[in-house]
Amino acid sequence: MHNTLEKIANKILKTSAKLGVGHTIENGNIRIHRYRDSIRCTDLTNAGKRGKKVDEITFDAQDGSYLVPFISEFEKMRSFKQAEKLAKEIEKDKESKIRTYKNQLRGVDVQLPEGKGQDKIKILTPKISLISEFDGFYVKDLTDINEETIIAPRSAPKKAIKQFRMWVMQNEDKIKRMTFNEIVRELMKNKIDFHSYYGLD
Repeated sequence: MHNTLEKIANKILKTSAKLGVGHTIENGNIRIHRYRDSIRCTDLTNAGKRGKKVDEITFDAQDGSYLVPFISEFEKMRSFKQAEKLAKEIEKDKESKIRTYKNQLRGVDVQLPEGKGQDKIKILTPKISLISEFDGFYVKDLTDINEETIIAPRSAPKKAIKQFRMWVMQNEDKIKRMTFNEIVRELMKNKIDFHSYYGLD
C-alpha cells in the first residue's frame, strides 16, 4: 500500500505544472521551494536588506506523499501570510503527518526575487553621479575638476558589480548625502573592488 501511494505521489509531483521536486516558484512576496519530503516558504519582503530579518516556514513530512494534497495550494500562494495561515491549520491538526518549523535569516543573506534589481539605478546630486546596472557601474566626482571616476574592476567584475548593486540598494538614501570620497571609503570598508581613473586621462 505504501509503495503504491508513493508511486502515485511521485507521478503527481512529476506532472505538477510548477512545484515538482527541486523546483522553486516565486509569487508576490513569497518564494516556495520543493524538496522530496518538505516544502520551504520564504518571505521575500526583506530579501537582500542589511539589518533586516527574513522569515521562513518549512513544512516537513517524513514521507513526501503526505504533502501531495497541498501542492496545488502552495502553487496558488501569493503571499507569505498564506503560508503562515496554512501552517497554523496544520499545527491545529493533531493527526497531521506534517510538521512545521519556523526560522529567521539575515535579509542580506537571502537572494533577491527574480528580476528585482535588474533595472538601472541612477543617483545624481551636486556632488556625485552614480549609475548601477546589471552589467556594470560607475561613480563620478562632480566636485573634482579632473572628474575622478570609479568603475567595475577589470578582474572579477561580476562579483564586484553584484556587491556594488546590493550596497546601493541598501544605502540609496544615505548615498544621496555622501561625497565621492565617502563613497570610496565605504566601498573599501565593505571590500567591494573597483577601478579608478580620471576623466581627463
